[in-house]
Amino acid sequence: QIAAYNEKLQSVAAANLNLAASNFFKKILSANITFTMSGATSGQAHSFTLEIEGGNTYSVTWPVSFRWMNTTGSTIPPILTSKHVISGYTIDGGASWRVWDNGSFV
Repeated sequence: QIAAYNEKLQSVAAANLNLAASNFFKKILSANITFTMSGATSGQAHSFTLEIEGGNTYSVTWPVSFRWMNTTGSTIPPILTSKHVISGYTIDGGASWRVWDNGSFV
């Protein structure tokens, strides 16, 4: 059952990706950043897509709950390019996230 599905693009001013507001985010980096997640409800599945610009210029720190699905180690994040896309999902209210690197875009 799909309930309250939201595809609204939200440009992120701060570092928090709030799933209660949207599930598709865009962040243009102008400094180092530590992303946080919020808005995931226990008992529901949630997913997100994050488009990042400037990831090759600034340092990005990811939540410790992220488990990367396409690298040699589950806690090793990808090396970001100037324009990059990351996606993920949770089924436990945000306690853990399965996240993958979608690669760069032009």
